Amino acid sequence: MWAKRKIMLALQSEVYRTGIIRTLESDYEILTIDPQSFQPGVFGQYLADLIIIGFNEYSLQINRNITNSLQNTDIKIVAVLFCTEPWAISEVLDLKPNALLHYASSAPMVKRAVQQALRNERFVDEQLAESLFSFHLGKHASITDILTIQEKKVLGLLLQHLSNKEIAFELSLSERTIKFHCHNIYRKIGVCNRMELIKLLHDRKVLE
Repeated sequence: MWAKRKIMLALQSEVYRTGIIRTLESDYEILTIDPQSFQPGVFGQYLADLIIIGFNEYSLQINRNITNSLQNTDIKIVAVLFCTEPWAISEVLDLKPNALLHYASSAPMVKRAVQQALRNERFVDEQLAESLFSFHLGKHASITDILTIQEKKVLGLLLQHLSNKEIAFELSLSERTIKFHCHNIYRKIGVCNRMELIKLLHDRKVLE
């Protein structure tokens, strides 16, 4: 029998932590750590495969320290956003997590995020797609006003460097439909492909 893979939880909310344990405990060995009493050596001690870290306006600095300590390890990171204000999204994106979850993500979504992160694949919860779009482009009315809600979701995920196949998976759409949306996005913004879009947004200082 194969040993269960180990997941650490660094979550301040007891209610949320309990929900995550119930969702994952049948498939994984769950370990919990107190972010407030974090010590760098704890990761070597537990040899976990993945850590789920919660981020809110009060825990950003503490959990940034935890995440930074993982830079030279193989531990995958799933970040749970309890605050989706642009500044909070910016802070968490800078940490380059393997997966991004919204605090209200469903149990199946949490499982998908963990599975993909363990396979070293990117994952972004659909509920965050529009938040990511707003973070990058919300103040640029010339762009935001011409896109449909679905196109905004696609563009929000595209700007996280997800492939068309990955975007299709996140939004539960066919890859052909995503290609159609991308074509419309490029046409409306006035570019021919993804590379031109990214270059244009960098030139306009929309993206850093």
